[in-house]
Amino acid sequence: GGLGIGLLVGWLASLPVAQDADRLRLLLIVGVLGGFTTFSAYALDLVMLMERRAWGLMVAYGAGSVIVSVAGCLMGLLLMRKWIG
Repeated sequence: GGLGIGLLVGWLASLPVAQDADRLRLLLIVGVLGGFTTFSAYALDLVMLMERRAWGLMVAYGAGSVIVSVAGCLMGLLLMRKWIG
């Protein structure tokens, strides 16, 4: 998924700017690959921040996403264990 999204973004960036290219990007990257593996969309966000040299935002987004996700998973697990008994 990560390789595929990187290849598609690189290919689409080489196309002339047009409404059709934007629609193709939405369909293939957001729809197909983003739905197939949301981690590839997350990786793309981090790479884009890295390319913009937004290091602080990249680290905050990367770490924050993992921490919030793991905390949410743990909270859900603990709530279900308490609810089930």
